[in-house]
Amino acid sequence: MNDRRDKRFVQQSIDIGLSSMQGDPWLAQRVMALEKGESKVKKKTSLTLVLTALIVLTIAAAALAEIAGVNVFELFGRTNARYAQLVPYTALDEVSEVSVTSVELGETTAAINSAYYDGMSLIVGYSIQNGSRVEEFTPDEALMEKMHRSADDIARPAENEAEAALFVKLERAKAEGYAMGIAFYAVHPGDHTVTDDGIDIAPRSEETKIGDDGVEYTIREFDSPLAEEIQNLDQLTLEIPLYQNASYLYFDGEAFYTYCDVQPISAMKAIVWNSHVPTCVYRGSGEYNGIKLSAVAHASAANAVLEIAFEEALPDVPDLDHWYTFELTDENGAALRENDGANGGEAEIRITYEGTGGLPQELRLTIRMESEGESDSDAESRASDVIILKMQK
Repeated sequence: MNDRRDKRFVQQSIDIGLSSMQGDPWLAQRVMALEKGESKVKKKTSLTLVLTALIVLTIAAAALAEIAGVNVFELFGRTNARYAQLVPYTALDEVSEVSVTSVELGETTAAINSAYYDGMSLIVGYSIQNGSRVEEFTPDEALMEKMHRSADDIARPAENEAEAALFVKLERAKAEGYAMGIAFYAVHPGDHTVTDDGIDIAPRSEETKIGDDGVEYTIREFDSPLAEEIQNLDQLTLEIPLYQNASYLYFDGEAFYTYCDVQPISAMKAIVWNSHVPTCVYRGSGEYNGIKLSAVAHASAANAVLEIAFEEALPDVPDLDHWYTFELTDENGAALRENDGANGGEAEIRITYEGTGGLPQELRLTIRMESEGESDSDAESRASDVIILKMQK
């Protein structure tokens, strides 16, 4: 379902002269897994046994620092028109840089350096400089005692050329039966973003881009509309916790062993002011497959929420290979990217979208049922007429 919908979105973007950018799904998956405890983590282990480092933390205003000076929205906006149009609303009054020094990585610098908040939507941009390193290693006796037997088939995508080369070497060691190990060191953010009132804002998605300078630039998006407690405030005070991680993978000539240690070290912090970019209401009516409907959308430059009320329940899809799409475009044909879908069986449906970066003057809704493997022309033949949603004054 998602593949087909994403292909349509990309094609529509090309048609209006835009292009999208893919993120780093492995990085986001790894970070969230560590934060949620899905990795083998023993937080009580002494950090000196694992990292052999004295961590020095410095938090200071760093508006002139190189990493703080990079607006992440502007960087992503070079290939993503939505982010480019949001850039004027994302500058922070002050950027607080976190610096962490360890033997394994040297100095690592992290900062939230840009963010968009309009009272209903929140998007945060942050950077981590010198945040990871990988090397070949052999465990000493103390570390070997902490490691535990793992699966013989260790599947993990390489994040860079250095990792790829070591994985090739590890496969050779496995095939020929000799010992070899890999150590991974990283400073990474948790998947929680917390306000000063203790409200935990779960992310909807992340995209990470590795710059030519090796800096990791990430945009973190959140569900819109935000929780009621943090809607339409003058400002949000945010924290994203940082962790230092050491992960070890060792093949002793016969079996694989692993060990992972994660320690909280500090947090990236930012005060994000409300940009007061408006959210407008759009209304329209029509029908799909003979079923009358009314639709209401709340849309801003960043995101949109569409609510559809049918006079009777939308029919269920016949099987798992079919799904409904609710295509939403603005008056210029620019597509709002659908975050979720519906399988029918209900008379009231709610869909969320990513905006285009600009405030629509009107919205155009097309509903269709699609199936795996069918042509776009077949799907189009079963589509509703275009339903116009007018902006309410």
